[in-house]
Amino acid sequence: MVVFALLFAIVTLYVTGKVKLYPAGDMALWMAAGYLRLMILLLPYLALCAFISASIDTPFAALTVGLAVVCFVPLLGFMAGRSNQTAGEVVDFLLPGGYKWWLFHPSIGMVPRQHGRDARLHGAVLMLGWRHFERRDL
Repeated sequence: MVVFALLFAIVTLYVTGKVKLYPAGDMALWMAAGYLRLMILLLPYLALCAFISASIDTPFAALTVGLAVVCFVPLLGFMAGRSNQTAGEVVDFLLPGGYKWWLFHPSIGMVPRQHGRDARLHGAVLMLGWRHFERRDL
């Protein structure tokens, strides 16, 4: 989160100092809102990776499965969606990032819907991870 904050700050400084398309205050507010939305979007992925890490004993296997779920499943869903619209929609619905563009929707009513969806996904995966972790033989 700190690295993303630094990147957002650098981009904000560059755009307000060099490009000068928008006033600095407006640009800083827009970038802060984008940062907050990105952090909210990352919460379900964080919970999902924590669940995978708690479920698999080997760190390298947990990393491999986590990368497969976070990176390759959306890619497969995109490829399936090009040939079959329903398959792509199902994958988009199951993964946290499927409706990520709702965060930047011009209609302000879509943003709380996305936050609610992300909170439900985050809570569900967090509960699964906690349940599995409590039952695990340490």
